[in-house]
Amino acid sequence: MTPSSSSGPGRRPARAPAARNPAPRRKPGPSASSGQATPKPPAKTPRPTPKPTPRPAAKKPPVKKVVAQKPAAKQPVAQKVARKPVAKKPVARKKPPSRTRPVSASRSTGLLPQYPRPVVSQTSAKRFAARARARRRRRLLIGLFTVMVLGGGSWLAVLSPWARVNRVTVSGLDRVPESTVRDTTDTEIGHSMLLARTSDITAQLSKLRLVKHVEVSRSWPGTLEVEVTEREPVAALPSSQVAANSNHEDAQTSDTVQMMQLVDDEGVVIETVPAPGIPAGLPRIEVALGEKQSVANLRGTLAVLNGLPGNLSSRLKAIGTSSPDGIWLRLSAPLEGAKQRTVLVQWGDSEQGAKKAKVLTALLRQKAKTYDVRAPEMPSTAS
Repeated sequence: MTPSSSSGPGRRPARAPAARNPAPRRKPGPSASSGQATPKPPAKTPRPTPKPTPRPAAKKPPVKKVVAQKPAAKQPVAQKVARKPVAKKPVARKKPPSRTRPVSASRSTGLLPQYPRPVVSQTSAKRFAARARARRRRRLLIGLFTVMVLGGGSWLAVLSPWARVNRVTVSGLDRVPESTVRDTTDTEIGHSMLLARTSDITAQLSKLRLVKHVEVSRSWPGTLEVEVTEREPVAALPSSQVAANSNHEDAQTSDTVQMMQLVDDEGVVIETVPAPGIPAGLPRIEVALGEKQSVANLRGTLAVLNGLPGNLSSRLKAIGTSSPDGIWLRLSAPLEGAKQRTVLVQWGDSEQGAKKAKVLTALLRQKAKTYDVRAPEMPSTAS
């Protein structure tokens, strides 16, 4: 028995030992007197334990077999001892370098990517260099040939005797003296055909009063052809000049003769001749000169004269006016079974010439002395 459990005189009775597991302390919360029940803590769900993944078994490296070779003749035979291959650790393979190129400035700006230059063998480089030399040689030969052709062509066109002006031919002259034309054209003899001043010749000859048009052309080898178109008279205009008649029977008394100016379709005076010397079939223009409207009257008369059709111009005897809108015509209008006679046509101004000519042609079928076509919509006749 232990001393604590012994009993005897003068000793107190031993206390009962306290329980080792005291009651658990309560957490502060609402009291039972408030009438609310204390909530129980939620039960914890156990976490699933992960299963261990099996590791792949390490592959054993292949065992290399060593085959003993026969020794060479006249040498001691050495016995080789086959050794066990030492197992090597598996070496991790390196990843091949990625073929992605670094981003350069050209790729960032949107230009084409620059690929690496392929490796060219030495024979390929020699072949490419030979081709490049052949191309340069070919270009050089082509350039030399072009220069030679151009130089030869320039010499033939400018400096050779075949390309020089050897003679000048002139045609179409009647009233213009040929010597006047030769003084202008013969200065080009001996010069180059390509460098001949054809425009200067045309300008100088066009200044002559009787020349209407000039055409200068080249005729190989070594000939310049000059074709002149002279002015032709279309009417006779009375002149203020008069001349004495030298053919009169009485030499002591001489009569004066009216002079006539032959003019072309532009009113340029070609020459002045006596009235009896007018060419046959040339109409006469009766316009008063020296007045304020004489120039306008002459231009209007010439416009009507140039616009007449052939059936009327062949019958025209005279044309005249006293004002720009008072032009008149004198025509010969023969009728069947009658003598040739002359009729008067009141033409008016120079407008609507074609329509007036058409109406007049129809009116000439009627017998009359005066025909009025100043208003072609309402023509009239007077006998």
